[in-house]
Amino acid sequence: MEVILFTMKGCEHCDHLKKILNERKISFIEKDIDKNKKVYDDFSKAVKSDYLPAALIGKKAFVPDQSFKTIVQAGSLIESYLSGLSHRGNHLG
Repeated sequence: MEVILFTMKGCEHCDHLKKILNERKISFIEKDIDKNKKVYDDFSKAVKSDYLPAALIGKKAFVPDQSFKTIVQAGSLIESYLSGLSHRGNHLG
């Protein structure tokens, strides 16, 4: 499943999460909020938060202070969520 990562230039936390995901070999599509304003505005309105970095996997959002407290925790949650999806997919048929 596709991981969309909302980031902005100069954001230390965004850079840290990208590094963690890369180290864990989790591929993602980066969406800089300045270049993808409409998409990000719709996302932040739906999740009622404009904190970064934020991730979207399918319909599941991972948002600071709602889903996770630290960037390391965010990386672990995303990894666990993806692992759960792949395990469920293996049992479907």
